[in-house]
Amino acid sequence: MGGFGLAIGSLANLIALRLARVQGLWLAFHVWSMPALALGVLSAVFLIGPG
Repeated sequence: MGGFGLAIGSLANLIALRLARVQGLWLAFHVWSMPALALGVLSAVFLIGPG
């Protein structure tokens, strides 16, 4: 899944968040990425199947 859910999951995410130097950006990133991760996992389970 790479950096789909957490900022530390991808080097590109870490670099972008560090270079932005915006206060609270880590929280904003995770507010958007965690629901996207959940949606991705649910989509994968639906398309591939649970087992």
